[in-house]
Amino acid sequence: MKITKMRNKKNEVPSSDVILAVEKELKAQFIRAGFITNVNTETRTCIKIGLHMKSFSLDLSKHDRNLYKSQCGDKLTNLPTWDQRVVFNNIVNNVLNKFKLSGNVKSGPYTIRQGFTAMTEYDWQDQKPSYVHSNERNGHGPIVKVNEKQYLEERRIARNLEAKAKREAYKLTQEYHDKQFIKKADKLINTEERV
Repeated sequence: MKITKMRNKKNEVPSSDVILAVEKELKAQFIRAGFITNVNTETRTCIKIGLHMKSFSLDLSKHDRNLYKSQCGDKLTNLPTWDQRVVFNNIVNNVLNKFKLSGNVKSGPYTIRQGFTAMTEYDWQDQKPSYVHSNERNGHGPIVKVNEKQYLEERRIARNLEAKAKREAYKLTQEYHDKQFIKKADKLINTEERV
């Protein structure tokens, strides 16, 4: 994500002090919200926000992990839900509004801000690319918020029940094979006694 073409109300390039104050405020807001990301000033009109290949991840000391549902099974992740992305984008817009700055902000296919116009969640819903809908139809579900402790406990219980059922099935199979072995041994003994 980049904030580009930053200007003040007079359509002038903001001073270095203002840009550094914006960078500092963004960092403070992200830390307060529990988001891990980098914020770097590139020029007086551009600030880069994000980690490698993603805008941010969750600080697990402040947030539970989220649940990613897919065809291959569910897994816990530190990737954000849609609502957490909305909070992140709103922080960027609020900081720019606080400093009365315009700028263009894009995050992937989503336009977060255009000039002084801050986009909202409803605007982003309309900007959702077709491949996201396709992925959802193909079984790659969304990332959802979950109570991590409760989810892990339920998974542990389910795993234990499955293991118990397998042990019982193995025990029954062993008993069946033992009975079959005894029958065959008896037949052999009976045929040897006749001879």
